Amino acid sequence: MANLSLVINTSQNNNIGIARQLKFEQTNQQLARIEVARAWADGFHARYDTDDDVAVYKWTPVLPVHPHFICYLSLVYVTEINMNKQRN
Repeated sequence: MANLSLVINTSQNNNIGIARQLKFEQTNQQLARIEVARAWADGFHARYDTDDDVAVYKWTPVLPVHPHFICYLSLVYVTEINMNKQRN
């Protein structure tokens, strides 16, 4: 009976170790996505913030304000804006 208890404890410890490793990898992937999103956004703003032809930025359908960070900004050019439809 002692051998069976040892096998069960070893199996449980192994499962805990696997779960910790998976969580560690998941956290690292999330941090990498954050860093990539930040680098992309910095480059985007550096390129277009001073472009007089760009009126505003708009978020694409999925926003980069969630933990998966897989979203981007898109450009709205001055020529695309219909001033007759604008509200204050």
